Amino acid sequence: MTQAERILSKFPTMAALARELGHTHTSTVNAWKRSGFIHQRHHNAIMEAARQMGVELMPADFSVIEESA
Repeated sequence: MTQAERILSKFPTMAALARELGHTHTSTVNAWKRSGFIHQRHHNAIMEAARQMGVELMPADFSVIEESA
């Protein structure tokens, strides 16, 4: 599971997260899912969105863990 998948799976929907972040469309959130990575500049906003939505999200969830083959 990628970093983005791990984080996005905690939210009810990607559209709900996008709305909470103030995005009109889900394109940014979809790009995170496709790339598997959410850049650090978005972490605080996502943490705040999680808090507002009652989603349990920890800073450690943003770590990038290399998966072994």
